[in-house]
Amino acid sequence: MILRCHKWKLIHSILYLVAMVVSLSAVLSFSNVEKDFMGNCPLYANLVIFKVKNSSNSFYFEEQDFLSDKTVFTEWGSSSTCTFCNFTIVTSFVFAFILVWFFCICPEKENTGNFRISKPWRLVPPSLIFTNLMAIVVMVAAVLLKQGMSHFCDQMEKSVVGSCYNAQQVTWKNYPQLADFYNYYIVSEVSAILAATCWSFAALILFIRCCCGSDFVTPEKQYLTSIDARTEVEGKDV
Repeated sequence: MILRCHKWKLIHSILYLVAMVVSLSAVLSFSNVEKDFMGNCPLYANLVIFKVKNSSNSFYFEEQDFLSDKTVFTEWGSSSTCTFCNFTIVTSFVFAFILVWFFCICPEKENTGNFRISKPWRLVPPSLIFTNLMAIVVMVAAVLLKQGMSHFCDQMEKSVVGSCYNAQQVTWKNYPQLADFYNYYIVSEVSAILAATCWSFAALILFIRCCCGSDFVTPEKQYLTSIDARTEVEGKDV
């Protein structure tokens, strides 16, 4: 047995706890990004930006107006993309909390005389399957978040603003709350990547634990171990 049960439990709990914290950080910061853009999704947006006349430091997004015949306007990203990222990160937080709770309350030792598979073993295989699924889904959300905002910032660089960093230093006529949107985005991107990394490492550790078989105790082995222990005690008494 490479590690005792309580050491495995500590490793799992730490990984899921970190995943929970960074997921919370990601969802809060990305929610602020969406709030700054008044509910519009900035991921993969195609921007059309103009400078406000008679102003040196004020800009605006040219947006679609159904009452006019504008042919060029800002196309915001799909709301389903932002919803997927938000929902996935919230799910990451919730289920990381649940798994931390399960591993913390899971007993370290099986009750003597109960010749069955130990209770931690009942939790490990389902956790491995679920953790692998969460690692994949959270990784997809992190990639969408990173690439979507990279596309957004590329559009900013091609515009008169120059960059995403400059965009939060200027004023916006139709979006007055963009002062810190890029800082929030950086936090959300890093947090999402860390969450995906934690889920991936958690899946790897669970796989190693399954391969080691440290929780698996067959009835025969447990029965023989109990006999050997009793024999040793009786020998000492003699």
